[in-house]
Amino acid sequence: MKNTNLKFVVIPALLTSLLTSCPSGSVTPPPPPPPPLNFAGSYTIAGTNPNASVYSGTMTVTAFGDGYKTSATISGSTFTGVANDINDYFAIASVTGGIPSIAVYQVTTANKLSGFWQDFNSNKEGTESATNSQSDAFSRIPSQAPANTTNYAGTYSLAGTNPDNSSYTGTVVVTAFGDGYKATVTSGGGSSSGIGKTIGNYLAFAFNSAGTPIIGLYENKGAGKLKGIWQSFNNSKEGAEELTKQ
Repeated sequence: MKNTNLKFVVIPALLTSLLTSCPSGSVTPPPPPPPPLNFAGSYTIAGTNPNASVYSGTMTVTAFGDGYKTSATISGSTFTGVANDINDYFAIASVTGGIPSIAVYQVTTANKLSGFWQDFNSNKEGTESATNSQSDAFSRIPSQAPANTTNYAGTYSLAGTNPDNSSYTGTVVVTAFGDGYKATVTSGGGSSSGIGKTIGNYLAFAFNSAGTPIIGLYENKGAGKLKGIWQSFNNSKEGAEELTKQ
């Protein structure tokens, strides 16, 4: 005799498969982004100069509007700077004797930053670690930065917004310089020069504007576009910029 019960097994299974594969009409929202890291605090620093000599000291990072201010004491000398962060990476711009210097860091433990620095007069980088006095200073440890594979040298058109929401345009010429980059920004009839370092998919610059350090942090958006923020030591608010390679 033909077994007619088979169809009652196959059909419900097929219906179940169809129902579970159809959209229900509701979309699960993506998880919220993780809270931003707080880099303020007291640090001990240890570093290596480009000539392989070593140094140590202390650094204080304090909140300053949209970013931070820093004060580092090394071998009896004090160096102040302006800092900001972008997607968990931290960068400091300082000017000493008219020479801009850039430092870039990533979080490597619950209370430690590790990174590199370079000044405008040296084509070689130094290394530096900064250990926060609080053992659990950072709420999480982000993924480590991938190696940079982008050549940022070139001429870029610049479109930016000042902290007061006024706009400006200009050009940026980026040239390779040993372990980093140099940049010359021309806008509004004036120009300023800076030193840059990469970290992951980001490019950070320190500019000297009449002795005042300015930090610029840019994300590589692909197709020759860089988008980011900047902040001056003299302004607690940040501006925005977009660079397009010509």
